[in-house]
Amino acid sequence: MEHEESKGYEIIKQLSQGTFGTVFKAKSKATGQIVALKKVYKDISKPENRRLLEREINCMRSVVHQNVRDTFYVLIFKECLAD
Repeated sequence: MEHEESKGYEIIKQLSQGTFGTVFKAKSKATGQIVALKKVYKDISKPENRRLLEREINCMRSVVHQNVRDTFYVLIFKECLAD
């Protein structure tokens, strides 16, 4: 997790690896809040990959569970997009 936005988090451990990337348990350096961070590896400039990722994000936002607080935000870095 080498992007500037991810430097505000301390990676605790890897939780899982899936189709689009890896999920990490992390702690906010500013607030101490425990969060899950997902680093996406797929090229989302391809329409099919973009549709699948959008579907996954929508599913994450709709989850209601005692162990899941909320989806705060989604960052997409330009290297994930075609030039």
